[in-house]
Amino acid sequence: MISSLFCNWKQKTDTEYTEKYEIYGDSTAKQQKKVKRQKVKYCTDVSKSVLNDNFEERKWIRVSSNDEWNFFWATSSSCQKLFSCGSRYRFNDNQIVNHFPNYFELTRKDALSRNMRRYRKAMEKSQLLFGVKLLNGKSVFLDFMPDTFILPADYSLLTEEFKRNPECKWIMKPCGRSSGSGIFLVDKLSQLRTWKKDAEHNISTESYVISKYIENPLLIGGKKFDLRLYVLVTSFSPLKVYLFDHGFCRFCNVKYDTSVQQLDNIFIHLTNVSIQKQGEDYNEHHGGKWSTRNLRLYLESVIGKNSTEYLFDRITWLIVHSLKAVSPVIINDKHCFELYGYDIIIDNKFHPWLIEVNATPSLTSTTTSDRILKKKLIKQVIDLVLPPSGYPDCKWPKLPARSLLTDFQLLLDEEILEMQVSIAHGRRLVTNALAEHRSKMKLLSCHNAALMQLQQERRQLQLRQECTDDVDMQLHNIKMQLHQQRPRFVMHKHRHCNLLRQSFAVKRKNLCRIHHPLRYYQRLSNRHRHADRPSFPIIHPNSEDEPPKVVHSNTSKTGSKPKKYLHYSFSNSSKSKFKTPIVTTCSGDVRGIWMKTEDNRIIEAYLGIPYAKAPIDSLRFEDPEPFGKWEGVFDGSKEPTRCLQMSIFAPGTVDGSEDCLQMNIYTPSSAEKRKYPVIFYIYGGSFMNGYASTDTYGPDKMLSRDVILIIMNYRMGFFGFASYNDRSFAGNYGLKDQSLALKWVKQNIANFGGDECRITVVGQSSGAASAHYQVLSPQNHGIINGAILMSGSADCPWAFCTRFQSANLTAKMAKLVNCPQTSAIELKKCLSSVNASEFVMNYDKFQEVWPHITLWIFPPCLESSDNEKAFITEESYKKRNACTPMMIGATSSGGTFNIATLKQTTGDHSDEKLSEFDRKFTEIIPVDLVFQDTVPNPEKKAAQLKQIYFGDERISNKTLRQLADLYSDMVYLFGIKCTIEKHSGKQYIYRFGYESFSVSQVLSGDPNFKMGVSHGDDLLYLFPLALFTSIRGTESVKDREMSRKMVDLVANFVTYGDPNPVTKTTRWCPNSGHYDYLSINPDGNLEMKTNFPTNRATSVVHCC
Repeated sequence: MISSLFCNWKQKTDTEYTEKYEIYGDSTAKQQKKVKRQKVKYCTDVSKSVLNDNFEERKWIRVSSNDEWNFFWATSSSCQKLFSCGSRYRFNDNQIVNHFPNYFELTRKDALSRNMRRYRKAMEKSQLLFGVKLLNGKSVFLDFMPDTFILPADYSLLTEEFKRNPECKWIMKPCGRSSGSGIFLVDKLSQLRTWKKDAEHNISTESYVISKYIENPLLIGGKKFDLRLYVLVTSFSPLKVYLFDHGFCRFCNVKYDTSVQQLDNIFIHLTNVSIQKQGEDYNEHHGGKWSTRNLRLYLESVIGKNSTEYLFDRITWLIVHSLKAVSPVIINDKHCFELYGYDIIIDNKFHPWLIEVNATPSLTSTTTSDRILKKKLIKQVIDLVLPPSGYPDCKWPKLPARSLLTDFQLLLDEEILEMQVSIAHGRRLVTNALAEHRSKMKLLSCHNAALMQLQQERRQLQLRQECTDDVDMQLHNIKMQLHQQRPRFVMHKHRHCNLLRQSFAVKRKNLCRIHHPLRYYQRLSNRHRHADRPSFPIIHPNSEDEPPKVVHSNTSKTGSKPKKYLHYSFSNSSKSKFKTPIVTTCSGDVRGIWMKTEDNRIIEAYLGIPYAKAPIDSLRFEDPEPFGKWEGVFDGSKEPTRCLQMSIFAPGTVDGSEDCLQMNIYTPSSAEKRKYPVIFYIYGGSFMNGYASTDTYGPDKMLSRDVILIIMNYRMGFFGFASYNDRSFAGNYGLKDQSLALKWVKQNIANFGGDECRITVVGQSSGAASAHYQVLSPQNHGIINGAILMSGSADCPWAFCTRFQSANLTAKMAKLVNCPQTSAIELKKCLSSVNASEFVMNYDKFQEVWPHITLWIFPPCLESSDNEKAFITEESYKKRNACTPMMIGATSSGGTFNIATLKQTTGDHSDEKLSEFDRKFTEIIPVDLVFQDTVPNPEKKAAQLKQIYFGDERISNKTLRQLADLYSDMVYLFGIKCTIEKHSGKQYIYRFGYESFSVSQVLSGDPNFKMGVSHGDDLLYLFPLALFTSIRGTESVKDREMSRKMVDLVANFVTYGDPNPVTKTTRWCPNSGHYDYLSINPDGNLEMKTNFPTNRATSVVHCC
């Protein structure tokens, strides 16, 4: 309901905005005389580097507040003095300041409460929909502030409310303070009486507000958080509001607890950074903060994309109406603008609550990413409040160019709305006059329409049989001509008859007996056959059993962005619905949904299909069991639940569930008779993280080609790879999950339109190692037709361990969770009864050497050959009987990923941190590169590595490039080179070196960080990877071309077992023994080369 009301104030399109800008912005700029640009003089009493850096970068001149200034970024107290009557300060036209005179009407807690009460009453009296109330007196659309009372004035009202709801908790805040100062919780009326007595004896006691405490906040990782959003207001009359896209969440250090004993624990209840910094558990690396982008992605995975969008719509709703509530009382000075900090809490029912508004949101930077965000914020605020000349001018209408709205979105501009209303009024006058004329003209055509109605259907059928493709093409051309000649009402019969006869050069009377040629054309040819022309896709359901068709119409906007998920009612047939696709499997029927790819191709998606029973309780450390049959039709519209893991969004918290063995299937069509080749994709994540998700590994790019894409969840970490060197506790459960999913696909994929004889396993990083294991395992004989290994293989040192090493790791975990190690059966029984989250929370206990390294805690193990159910044994691992065609390669600087991760975990590469790394190099590297148990004297080997890569230099910011090379060689290239040497089948080797946006820029928290093409960068051109691409923004033309090339290579290999043809000039030749490989160069060109890059340290540590 709320989202439908936004049309009253929110911009629907950019058309009016552009027109408005052309009227006021551009013309004003053009009329300005060309004068020499003056230097802006600024002053500020806020000593924050993010402010001063922005001013200095613009080469502004700093002056004192007593001098002539143009731009004043003042504290709230300085601003009050400036506007006070005693100062008698008069502003010039070229002066602006960052506060409105009585800004406190919004930012003081008592004033905001009073203004919101007044606004609600005004809405009720005006009988607008916004003012509607429920029976309990709560506002339907304006209920976004907790019940609030002002003390001591509302003390009697508060006591009555307290008696009505004695179980509620309340939070008291001083009206004039900030940063969490003076806040406390109460749950008894006696506490209020004590406070009142103290207030009566103390004349100087400040006023307080007391609000109902939100006792059911949304928790992530068991911790409370709030949202800090930045809102820019450039005018209150008319109201002009902008929202900054990059806010952040502030987390408490301690897990949430509402017990009476914890009411006074401010580290549980108050999210203010100034308070949390004082706690023992405060993490200075990430500052207890989380970007709103990460929050969006987390919520989308929990409640879905539509519900997340609805939640954020409600947040923008409360922002706008809180500002509309104070706009009548705020003094709108044309010299002013203001940046507000909105604090919002979301409850566990996903309802947003406005807690308070800050006039001077903190500009202190607690982390590197925090500094980047706030510096960008100030830069864009200055861009928006200054006219195009860059020199302050209060006569400017405060309508910035659209190009300046980089990370800001316009929430409301009342000036534009007034213009729209006046234009709409003029249109109504014209429409009424035309309607009267149209009614008269309609009478003339009614008789002719009635005669033709009886014969129309018969003639349409006859024409369909006569028309060929060539005729249909000519009909389209006629339609274009008729559009140009089309009158307002009824076209004269002879006019369109002549056009048709001239076009076909025959006397077809049937073509001339149609009442309305355009309408007839649309019925005759309901699908446009010339789709290569730029156009906007419109969905037309043909029948209940067919998928919707895409028809391209020139009358629609060519630049509109298509929706990802399709709904089932449309403008052309609003009453008809088409059935969602249903496929029959061995487990039962599954109903899918329609989706679109990037190129607007309509495909079928079947989400969250279970392929195995939930591995819980006694099945926790057992081989997966087939799911069996489900009742009724399975709903395949919901994303799978991710498997239990440490959250990548909120480190230190557990995410997911054990009931997660599900898969997504994306197919061009399940109804067509042709058989599509199948991509079975296994995600990476150090065998510890990852999940099947449309936003991350969806079909947006891959299904532009005729292939089927499958992604599946599998057990990870301790749940997937714990073992105890016993056939009853053999391990490799994650690999066995993948194998069972492959068998399910082999059995059922034909029903989805797939070819069960063309299944290619594809994986990246640890997913590539998993894919390689699936090829090597005798359990998958006859299932896999090909393999694509990206930056990993089963030969990488981190991808395997002996069964004895795995047993030691399991024993260590057992000790941490207090399980006795009497026998494998008893141990497994005990571990199956432990709370699953305890295992995940103990992962960091395995980082004993240094906390800032990538740790491969639980890799797959090589099982004993005595176990007939073994998935992979030492014998099958060494034999390499498989001759499966393979496409294998890596990025040109994979180690950049490890450096970015190091930067993220350490906060920055300070000399102190890197000096510690340098001192502990011989301890850290054997663990990080997994050779501490495989070679004698690992510390001596580490010293040799240091000499090879660094010589006599120390590890510092200057030698990070060498450190990245070390990781590239040892972590990625070594294993890939071994696989190339051992594999007996056909090999297509590649090296991905295309330089553009990099995942390392996101991982490091530094958008300028770049040391080469990082591990994982190649995935950006095959999958959506929303976590990264949402930060990158729109793809460039070169990026889209590279994406097309990568998709073609993969699709060709999956379809034909050969990635060619790559281009018209370059042919990718298989390896002939000289390590021949395809080089994807930094500029995107493709080139064949020999001698795939060699690992410099092979002879020192590992050998194949």
